[in-house]
Amino acid sequence: METLLVANWKANKTLAQAFEWLDQISQTNVSDDLALVIAAPYPFLAPLKGEIMANQMSIKLASQDISKFESGAHTGEVTCAMVSGLVDYSLVGHSERRMNFGESDEDVAVKSALLIKNNIQPIVCVQSDTIPVPGGVRIVAYEPPSAIGTGQPDTIDHIKEMVVKINTATHTKVLYGGSVDAANIKSIAEGTGVTGFLVGGASLDPVEFISLVSSL
Repeated sequence: METLLVANWKANKTLAQAFEWLDQISQTNVSDDLALVIAAPYPFLAPLKGEIMANQMSIKLASQDISKFESGAHTGEVTCAMVSGLVDYSLVGHSERRMNFGESDEDVAVKSALLIKNNIQPIVCVQSDTIPVPGGVRIVAYEPPSAIGTGQPDTIDHIKEMVVKINTATHTKVLYGGSVDAANIKSIAEGTGVTGFLVGGASLDPVEFISLVSSL
């Protein structure tokens, strides 16, 4: 089964740094059963897409969020139609969006439906097994807040338990996110049944990210 490795850059990098990251990754041998995705800031999506296509790289893009509006008088919003053709995926409901911007389960459901309508796969982030997964969603990222940016990933047993619960309920692919690094990624991959990873801090340095790729 293909493993999905998503680099979530969050609010980091300049465009020059993004190109430099991509150049270093392009020189790395990637297994055929490993799919690389960059969740880049909105301004970088079009130029990165152009670079990826020009150099025939097997890397896909994701937006880090998407508007809950289809179009209209919503200053500052970025809609599904705007990123259609640029991204294959979009994160939805990340814990930082929920915590810092008050994003609700209802918002996540609306955004997911719009993404699916526009042929973009939502990657819905859940923080526990009490968070609902909207219908039609096929990729879920389990990201316990206690593990994000703390250096303390969730336990193998609990991640495995979450994978079973999410799969049983929704028949989805389950990614794990939260303090993933080269020292623990292989054991999590082999011991939990996850089908990929959502990587934050460890994705910013291309050398560190390459070590993740090499560890899988």
